[in-house]
Amino acid sequence: MDSNISNIETCIIIDPLYDFISLDGVYCTKFGFEDTIDIRNCMIPIQCVASCVANNKNSMYLIIIKSKYYINQFEEIPTLCSTPKGQCIELNIDGIDTDTNIDIDTGCIPIIIEKTTNNIQDCSDQQEILRSLTYDKHIYICGITTTSCVNTSIHALLPTCKSISVSKDCIASRRSNRILEQEIFSKWNKISKLNIYDNWKDCFV
Repeated sequence: MDSNISNIETCIIIDPLYDFISLDGVYCTKFGFEDTIDIRNCMIPIQCVASCVANNKNSMYLIIIKSKYYINQFEEIPTLCSTPKGQCIELNIDGIDTDTNIDIDTGCIPIIIEKTTNNIQDCSDQQEILRSLTYDKHIYICGITTTSCVNTSIHALLPTCKSISVSKDCIASRRSNRILEQEIFSKWNKISKLNIYDNWKDCFV
């Protein structure tokens, strides 16, 4: 395991969106309150991470990954992240208006990248921006869901970054996917460039 957590250069937050987080979003509507509760709970530490990075904007980049899917892209959840409301970013960061992406205090723009599949690199004309902020860099990744977009994106970025750090309190999946999630953690533990921690503070404080 690489000990580069003090050198994080880019923080990536995947899909902190209405459709995943809201009780009225399609994810909770489809799978139920209990099965999706860990996804809502992980947003508390994710908000802490976002605020921490925003307060240290001169030392690291903040990228918010926003899924923009088309209707019926996923058979099980046909309308997931396919409407402006469903794609709404549900982060409350001091000084940042996530609707307009503007830092109210300084005018700094957190980078919002729209992806069209589970893979972070499927972001069409924003691929070069993503590459420039992740290539040969120490990265922190958090967000939703562990068993899909987070896992896929980690493996997509591993070949070209210096390292990736993940904290288990800032990623989540449906409770019915816990066995699969544990299998993923077991595989992650064998990757030398991937640092896994229990708490986000181990990476940012």
